[in-house]
Amino acid sequence: RTSLLFPQFQTSMARLLSSRATDQTKKMERPVEKARREYFYFVDHHGRLHLDEESNFSTRKRVFNMATCLKEPKFLNFFFKRLMRNTLEEGSKHLPAYQYVSPCGKELNFVRAEDTGIVFHQLAGNRLVYAADLSVPYQPEKLCISEDGRLSHEDTGNSA
Repeated sequence: RTSLLFPQFQTSMARLLSSRATDQTKKMERPVEKARREYFYFVDHHGRLHLDEESNFSTRKRVFNMATCLKEPKFLNFFFKRLMRNTLEEGSKHLPAYQYVSPCGKELNFVRAEDTGIVFHQLAGNRLVYAADLSVPYQPEKLCISEDGRLSHEDTGNSA
């Protein structure tokens, strides 16, 4: 009804909407350079993943236990599939504390580990299981004992 009574209003409104659409298109065409978001995690000696809220973890005592670990199977598999040693140029500022990184799109998830980034929690047939249900082949000849007495399985190329 308004446009029938005030045709000049309809023309002005059309121009305004048209200019807004042009502005939006220009904004979308410009590449947006945003800094990568960084998150920090901790892997305990049981292989449980915890959110490590501060990159400067030495400033206060943190409590990590079964109640505080992340448990969603899809997330754990997604996270640990991408876990690798922190050799990224942009990740070097977090070394030596965060020796692993799990990239995810525009996010970098830095990981410090009590012992190692990948901890196997089950032997299923001839497979060693880690994360929720990821696995690598079990090769007895690759078993070794660390300096602190922990039994380890050497990297098979699929894990950190």
